[in-house]
This record gives sequence, C-alpha cells and structure tokens, in this order.
Amino acid sequence: MRLDLNQKRATAEADIEAVILTGGKSVRMGRDKSRLILGGKTMLVRVLEGLEQVGLPVRIIANDLRPGCGPMGGIHTVLKTTQHKAALFMCCDMPFVTPGFYRLFLKQYSLTDAGLFVREGRSLGFPFIVRDTALEMVEEQLTKGDFSLQRLAQKIDAKRWKPPGTLQSCLFNINSQTEWRVAQQRWTKTDGD
Repeated sequence: MRLDLNQKRATAEADIEAVILTGGKSVRMGRDKSRLILGGKTMLVRVLEGLEQVGLPVRIIANDLRPGCGPMGGIHTVLKTTQHKAALFMCCDMPFVTPGFYRLFLKQYSLTDAGLFVREGRSLGFPFIVRDTALEMVEEQLTKGDFSLQRLAQKIDAKRWKPPGTLQSCLFNINSQTEWRVAQQRWTKTDGD
C-alpha cells in the first residue's frame, strides 16, 4: 500500500512528541529564563502554547538523567523515556517561534528518513527532531564527554533545514539581559499575540 504525502505527514506527526528543555543554568541571563514574563505570560508558556496549537503532545523536561550535559542531557532523557518514535526538541527561550513555523518544520521532517535540525548560518540549533533510534549514539557521545549538537546531527545523518527568510526572525533566542531587552521591545512593537 502506498501512502500519499498527506497521509505520510499525518503518520509522521502522530509518532512525534514535542519536548521543551528547561534545565539550563541561565548563567548569562542570571535568572531562570523559563519564568521571564513576556506580554503577560512566561516564555515557557509562550513556547508551550505554540507547540500545543500544532497538536503534538508536549512534555517539559527540567531535570536530566545525566545533568550538566547541556541539551545533550535533555535529548538523552527524552529518548530514554519516550513512548514515541521521535521528539521535536524546543528550548524555553525562543518565544517568537509560531505554530506556522512548527507546521512547516514538521512538513520538512515528513520528507526525510532521518532527524531534522534548523540551520542558522553554519550552526545547527533549535528546534530539531531526533528519532528514538539515536539513543545509542547519544549515550556514546555523552560517555565521551562530547555535548555537541553539531556532531550528533552528523552522526545521525540528520537533514539540515534553513527556514525561509520571512521566518528567520522567529528563531530569536534570548540568552542575555541585552537580548531580553530586545525581546521586550520587539514584543511591544508587534503587540505580541
């Protein structure tokens, strides 16, 4: 039996959970980024609501099974505990990513047999999708003390996707007080919701 593209996409999305990683130390920000209020809601709630609008089940991961390993620790925790074939990973400090962005990202994922990472310039980052079959490679990397997302993407032969220019601004990441001020100004200018 042959699936058409829409059926394939629906099947792929049914096997994915969305995960928000919140276990970072927020060293540059100096306080828990997930609790910062932007337009009357925490950044964590903004990311959560965006993912929920896409229709994926969402989990929040604050404590890793292997703490101190950055996002790789979160990936390991999720792949060890997931009931799904893949996870869409998001961080709590990107409140401008829209449901439309996620839908387009999931469409790109449905066209690949591997994981998928967003590419910004030469770097890969959030959001990204990793399949449950990558657990062994993640554990191997952690055992070696290698916390690089770039190397993980290479090992799992993940597709790299550069969003169209109109969506680049969604990927604004808030890590410092300066970026926080920019985000507040940006939210005020666009009236957020």
